Amino acid sequence: SQGSAVAITDTLLATNCHVLSGGHSITVGTSIDDKMVSAAFVGGDQQKDICFISVADLRAKPVKIGSTAKLQIGDTVYAIGAPKGLDRSLSKGIVSQFRGKSPKHIQHDAAITHGSSGGGLFDENGNLVGITDSGLEGTNINFAIPVEYIAELSGSLNSDRGTVHRSGSIVRPPASPIPSPPSKTENEWMAEASILQDRRAWPELQSLSAKWLEENPTSDSALWFLSNAKSNLKDYGGLLALGKQYTALYPSNVVGWDDYCDGLIMTKSPAHAVEACRQATVLAPDDSKT
Repeated sequence: SQGSAVAITDTLLATNCHVLSGGHSITVGTSIDDKMVSAAFVGGDQQKDICFISVADLRAKPVKIGSTAKLQIGDTVYAIGAPKGLDRSLSKGIVSQFRGKSPKHIQHDAAITHGSSGGGLFDENGNLVGITDSGLEGTNINFAIPVEYIAELSGSLNSDRGTVHRSGSIVRPPASPIPSPPSKTENEWMAEASILQDRRAWPELQSLSAKWLEENPTSDSALWFLSNAKSNLKDYGGLLALGKQYTALYPSNVVGWDDYCDGLIMTKSPAHAVEACRQATVLAPDDSKT
């Protein structure tokens, strides 16, 4: 397959795992002398769809790392990649919305297509804010993975073992083809879920999110959308069970404790609700219930 990548250091590139999927070898075209050079697979996280490759003599100028926290809806963004193999292509758009939990995925309308995956999304100051990942065919609805994942994963890279040390889905350097990612990327699931949420199609959102969670059992975004659906459907028993699952996986996430608190209150378990609600208050004093 063909895609794009972003230089994080002078030898390390970040891209989408689905760009590398199924390949026995990796080659990279450099912008300095237009030569094709061999690259080595380092590691990554399939669930987040961020993988890293290294090129010994790349001599690339690393990008400046920005932050999605500073972005606002309506801000101008620029996508750089190789759509249809046309390298170093630039397109301009705006931030249309943010989706999922923090750090939130960026919905934007900068033009991307096949070959753009793994490229960079930059703010007006030239700072990297995301990795372009997917879009809805025939629309200007496109998505980028938040740059915060780059810092989180690249900071945990172990070059000797070639893996990323973190909980969740770990990709290790294979002797044969790079493992295929799930049937849909997180952004593809999120795009479908966001449309259903905007339509307030709660039964459909619940069904989609349940399938998403079945495929990616540790996906915090799937848990977030599913809890939203169950809350609006007043399925408090389901919300209670989901809250238990959420807090077990992500004990520092206020959403899980808030859902657990809601479920316990609505299922008339006030004694247990006190601790869950207290934990939610500790994690997010301004957002929690009184």
